[in-house]
Amino acid sequence: MAEIVINEKGQKVVEIDTIIFSGKRKIDWDGVEQYLKKYVGESYQIDETDDLVYIGSDFPDEYAHSKYNNRALGTVGKAKANASQVIPELIKIATDISFSENFEQKHSHDAKYGWYYCIIRFTLPVTNDQKEVIGRNNFRGRMVIRCNQDGKKYLYDIVDIKKNVVPRLSKSCTVQNHISLASILSDAALFVKRTIWKRCGNNLEKLREPYTLFCTSSVDIIGK
Repeated sequence: MAEIVINEKGQKVVEIDTIIFSGKRKIDWDGVEQYLKKYVGESYQIDETDDLVYIGSDFPDEYAHSKYNNRALGTVGKAKANASQVIPELIKIATDISFSENFEQKHSHDAKYGWYYCIIRFTLPVTNDQKEVIGRNNFRGRMVIRCNQDGKKYLYDIVDIKKNVVPRLSKSCTVQNHISLASILSDAALFVKRTIWKRCGNNLEKLREPYTLFCTSSVDIIGK
């Protein structure tokens, strides 16, 4: 269903393989809430800090019906809905953790000791009409964790999700590109050799003369 991979920048990313919430115009947020209830009562560890993050009974409703979701439309809304599949993995790879004190009275108990914010990354597959994966949408979001009056950290929401499309080439396409590049370089080298030989009058002795600097430099380079 999903795996943790390392991207080209050395960052951990959760690669999601399955789309279970496919609507863009109308996300089934009630369905997302029901799906998330399976995590309630569990705890998962952040690799970077070894902190335990608990899933409280308030999390499914907050995640599925927060004010942020009113702005999470289209692809971003679909991304957040499908990220519900990999909550344990997202907690595991959370990074760039920062802290902020709580200043809201309504959170005086459930976030008495403040808020933690982490960066999370995940991808979703993009498919064609034949259901073949032709690329991936790459997302980055901010995980919100509250620290309540018992000193434990509880997952609260995932917000500020942004997308960047990263196409994925097939192996056959990659090999073909390498072959084409090699062919182009070979033809270019042959052209340069012929041009130098013609410019030097088909006479190798001229290559040693001072005024044929261009010929000498080029032949030396090609010969190496």
